[in-house]
Amino acid sequence: MALTTKLGDTEAAKVADEQVAQNAKAIAEAVVPYYGKAAGDKLFTLLAGHYGSVKDFMNAAFSANKAGMDGAKTKMINNAKEIAAFLSSANPNWPEQTLLGALGSHGALHMAQIEQINAKNFAAEAKIWEQEKAQVFQIADVLSEGIVKQFPQKFA
Repeated sequence: MALTTKLGDTEAAKVADEQVAQNAKAIAEAVVPYYGKAAGDKLFTLLAGHYGSVKDFMNAAFSANKAGMDGAKTKMINNAKEIAAFLSSANPNWPEQTLLGALGSHGALHMAQIEQINAKNFAAEAKIWEQEKAQVFQIADVLSEGIVKQFPQKFA
């Protein structure tokens, strides 16, 4: 399926893809000094899987494909489980269930945002976007605090 947006804007979709790839790469590279390049590469792959499931949900929602939406949601949940397991295995300060809850909430916000765009309820979508940004910052804080706790000598 060709990359597109609700309004069929392939250029906007390309820009979004590039930005998401840059963000995922930056997040993955941030763990390399602590866990190594292999861990950074694995995290990048997992984050790419997250974005893939979000795009799958979006494409299914925009084409009113309920089965596709359900499949993408399952893919998103499974990816969140993989990310939580991977991260918690690297750092004892990142409890798997806590991460899974945060990642599940993150995925739910993505889906709600897409559904509001599809419904052309842009005021509601904007509110969800603000929630999503705040929630991502909370996840970043948890991850940062966990690294500081695990490697205090690097932050003395």
